[in-house]
Formats: sequence, structure tokens, C-alpha cells
Amino acid sequence: MTWPNGNNLVIYNASNNLVENTISYGRSVGRGLLIQANDDTVQAVGNRVLGAMVAATGMNWDGTEHEFGTTRPGLHL
Repeated sequence: MTWPNGNNLVIYNASNNLVENTISYGRSVGRGLLIQANDDTVQAVGNRVLGAMVAATGMNWDGTEHEFGTTRPGLHL
């Protein structure tokens, strides 16, 4: 997996889910909300999204664009 990568709320390869009254806010480099069938052998059907909000994806809390850098953060022992 490459860096940066990531989404806030994700449903992969699943059907008939209910996403309700959620808030996805800030810093995700990918999508705020993603429902995906990521292979030809699976499905993502019948999913419902009710009352969901997505705002400021990829942004810092102060409204500036978040800089993810070129290396993945991690433990430095």
C-alpha cells in the first residue's frame, strides 16, 4: 500500500448495510465515505446512507490543506 492512503468511513464488499447519522470530518487523504465492491466476484448492493455528512476531507481543523509528507509515520525505536 502506498503512502499516503486511507479513507474515513468504508464499507468494502458488503451488502445491505445502513450508515446512519455519521460525520466524517478532515484529514483523510482518500474519501470521506466509500462503499465499494473491489472485485468482480463480490457485491456491494442494497447499502443505505441516511443522515451522513462528509466535510473537509484532506483538511486540517483550521481549514488549511493537510500535508501528509512523503514517508509513513510510525514507531521510531
